[in-house]
Amino acid sequence: MRFLHATCTVTSYLPLGVLYGFSACIRVLVQHVFRYRRSVIWDNLRQAFPSRSEAEIRRLSKQTYARLCDLLVETVKLAKLEPVAIRQRVSFGGLDIIRNNREQRPMIVMAPHLVNWEWAMQSLKLHVPEDAILFYRPLHVKALDDFIYKIRSRFGIILVPGKDAAREIVRRRRQRCLLIIASDQAPSSRQSVRRVSLLGRETTFSTVVEDLAARLDCRVLFVSGKCTRRGFYEAQIEQLCAPGENAERLLERYALALERAVRAQPDIWLWSHRRWRERNI
Repeated sequence: MRFLHATCTVTSYLPLGVLYGFSACIRVLVQHVFRYRRSVIWDNLRQAFPSRSEAEIRRLSKQTYARLCDLLVETVKLAKLEPVAIRQRVSFGGLDIIRNNREQRPMIVMAPHLVNWEWAMQSLKLHVPEDAILFYRPLHVKALDDFIYKIRSRFGIILVPGKDAAREIVRRRRQRCLLIIASDQAPSSRQSVRRVSLLGRETTFSTVVEDLAARLDCRVLFVSGKCTRRGFYEAQIEQLCAPGENAERLLERYALALERAVRAQPDIWLWSHRRWRERNI
């Protein structure tokens, strides 16, 4: 496992141009040899875009694999990217929503797996002075988890495992900070859920963010994005809910914002995720 950590560290010294060459080779292996989650990707794309032809679905599938492999090498490169490079490669719009906020309470950031979400969260932290707390699920492979933890915390993001989230939120309930939640993951069996339409399918979402927004009476933000060219992204902050507003239909607003971003540039989303697994509620 130490070999894996060392390999990622050494690879991160290579120029992005070289890493993108590796990405192209990895895509061929992942897509055509290992056929990584091929049925999941095709089913997700067919269900989301029923009017698209087989040729169009095949093209979107190829773009999905290419984006996934670029994300892999870009994430490794994050270990050595300088702050100025992060700012140049991920521009941010809508930051005034955060900068003009003077409330001494948290702001919830709903961050789906759009574009390069790893770079986007680092760029967000570099643009704002507030503490940024990212709730995450530790990986099973410790060497890989250690590497990801190191790169995610490089520029000051505070990583908190999901099991400690409640304690951290209580501790910061009267602090001005960002609570970053990966908002498009399938909920765990322990979470309260609700079904909302997303991309034409009934989709199960955790109600955690709705509950938090109501309890903290805080602002809820959404991070959308698009890829302008390889290795360059534009992220945008949108406000979904303000203090004093009813958060009861927050999930519907979130699903609409996510669907709008995905339909504008389909290959920017993580289609390999088993997002629509059945669950009785």
